[in-house]
Amino acid sequence: MSETVTLFEAAVFPVMTRTPLEQVPAAHSLA
Repeated sequence: MSETVTLFEAAVFPVMTRTPLEQVPAAHSLA
């Protein structure tokens, strides 16, 4: 599970930085 979370964060981290502030909390909730 840890490995999946790490891969997910690695893919989401750059996306959150590009997405607007509104999408940041939404992505955080999914994680």
